[in-house]
Amino acid sequence: MPIAPTFFGRERELSWLREHFEMVAARDASGLHAGPRMAVVTAETGYGKSRLVQELYLRLSSDAQWDPAESNYW
Repeated sequence: MPIAPTFFGRERELSWLREHFEMVAARDASGLHAGPRMAVVTAETGYGKSRLVQELYLRLSSDAQWDPAESNYW
């Protein structure tokens, strides 16, 4: 079984992406979603852009709030 790489050094960026995901997913008092957002991750080759997005996916897909057992969304 392969060992998952440790994620470190981009916690601030990961928190920013997660915060924006949660803002989009949240509903206001009338039950409507906040609306779409777009995040652009840019950097030179080798700076961990793909790894950052993979970590966001990993955390969202293992969070019971965003992936309840009955939906199996991710």
